[in-house]
Amino acid sequence: MTALRDLAMTNEMTNDASAAPTHDLMIVEDDRGLQQQMRWAMADDFIVHIAKDRGEALDVMAEARPRLVVLDLGLPPDPAGATEGLALLEQVVERYPGTKVIVASGNADRAN
Repeated sequence: MTALRDLAMTNEMTNDASAAPTHDLMIVEDDRGLQQQMRWAMADDFIVHIAKDRGEALDVMAEARPRLVVLDLGLPPDPAGATEGLALLEQVVERYPGTKVIVASGNADRAN
């Protein structure tokens, strides 16, 4: 969470309290309820982009170039596994090396 806190603090230090957020954050999550909760928690400090799968996430990366990504590993078409999330993680790190990625997954299977 250090990357998240640092970006939020940077936003606070460079903007007054009434200023709009200046840093982009992407949340990659297929659960609509979790999407809404995370957006609500982050909206004061970040311009929040939501993606529900790897394809949407790559589109957001290409357009918005968020500096921070919160990534669920269990994404469609394999929501019970980690293959899609790990594939996206690999692509983000390769294509956008300066991007910080926080893996936030509810997958309880240690093998994943």
